[in-house]
Amino acid sequence: MSQFPHDEFAKNLFELLLTPFGGVEIERGVQPEAKAVDIYFQPSKPLPHDHNIGLLARCITQPAIGNTLDLFLSLKLELESKQSIEPEERNLAMRLSALYIEKIQEAQQVGEARGRQEGRTEEGQALILRLLTRRVGNVPMEAEIRVKALPLERLEDLGEALLDFTQIGDLLAWLDLESQ
Repeated sequence: MSQFPHDEFAKNLFELLLTPFGGVEIERGVQPEAKAVDIYFQPSKPLPHDHNIGLLARCITQPAIGNTLDLFLSLKLELESKQSIEPEERNLAMRLSALYIEKIQEAQQVGEARGRQEGRTEEGQALILRLLTRRVGNVPMEAEIRVKALPLERLEDLGEALLDFTQIGDLLAWLDLESQ
């Protein structure tokens, strides 16, 4: 463990970002010298040579960004827990707080939007199945499963089409046309 929280944070961040590309060791001894390096990286395969984007920039585009935010939060908490905090560290902690809160709010908005979409789809499925039952009688389990697999736009189309259905065969024919 480093004496400075930002050192530990940097090591953890580099480990997180570099691991998809090869082996990473923290605090590795270097032979034959009696010294140690903070981070040792050994690529698992030759890295693509691209002059337009560096290794760290490519790492940022990887899905590890959520873990990176967790590292930012742990650094912020570490900085805030210190008895005396330097002005630069206080400034860093404030910026990390704002970034973390912003990313959490974005994730909540995405989750809420996804939840609303799923709710509309579930309600659409239930309504369409009730209408089909009234229109053509009991819907076979296979057809019900196929109806529940339809996206919201297709459910809306089925809602209009079912007004012309007179028997279960009409539903099955419509579902067969949709699957083509």
